[in-house]
Amino acid sequence: MLTGLSIRDVVLNLMRRVNGVQLGRVVITRLAPGKSIAAHEDHGAPAWFYQRYQVMLQCRPGCVFKCGEEVIAASTGEVFWFDNTKTHSVTNNSDTDRIALIVDVRLC
Repeated sequence: MLTGLSIRDVVLNLMRRVNGVQLGRVVITRLAPGKSIAAHEDHGAPAWFYQRYQVMLQCRPGCVFKCGEEVIAASTGEVFWFDNTKTHSVTNNSDTDRIALIVDVRLC
């Protein structure tokens, strides 16, 4: 897992890095080994108002994130943006929990 930074520090650093002007939802998710999140799209105001980022707090080989045609095999410490209005899913075929920080940010 990431160490040395608080969740607050991670979120504020992300806001600065992407020139965010408004912070939306911040959620920590856990996905156990062998589990998945079924393919879905997000709808409504939060989906079109904010940009969605994921910060991998704990992510080992075997975790796969799919969004549209893109496949992301992120590692602990990596951050990525994705279009959550597109069909997306997660599968954790690793040997440990996948822990992700989801951060919604309004950009300039």
